[in-house]
Amino acid sequence: MWPHWLWAALICIAFGALEALCAGKHPAATLRAIRQPNWSPPFWAWAIIGVGWYVICLVSLARLLPRYGDTPWPFILLLKLMAANALWGIIQFRMKRFDLALWFCLPYAVLLAAFLWAVWPVDRVPFYLFVGYAIYLPYAGAWGWRIWRLNPRER
Repeated sequence: MWPHWLWAALICIAFGALEALCAGKHPAATLRAIRQPNWSPPFWAWAIIGVGWYVICLVSLARLLPRYGDTPWPFILLLKLMAANALWGIIQFRMKRFDLALWFCLPYAVLLAAFLWAVWPVDRVPFYLFVGYAIYLPYAGAWGWRIWRLNPRER
């Protein structure tokens, strides 16, 4: 079973590197430079949220890898979800297009729903882990909406 955990860890490291690349050199400086709602968490809390995301992904990938031959779709959809999560950083941090980052939440939520639908009959642990993540998403969406409203684009 340990090779699945090793591969899952390597995948998480690769996507973590992609996420860092997409976010740019100083995402914390970008967050500090924009106006945020008073209910925004501090940067260290965002770091904990990010670590939590990768723990959920690690456990889910390790559990789905042995089933890939019979049911590949949950694994593939999880990889797509991880890629979408990383690519959001380009919009939010590099482009500073808070309007597009907010709209990105809609297809992202559809992708998450597809993953949940696909993983339900395969393994309930990833399902419930990502249901917990789905419960967090309305907060993230509200935060994104408020960031957009507080930081209008120069026209």
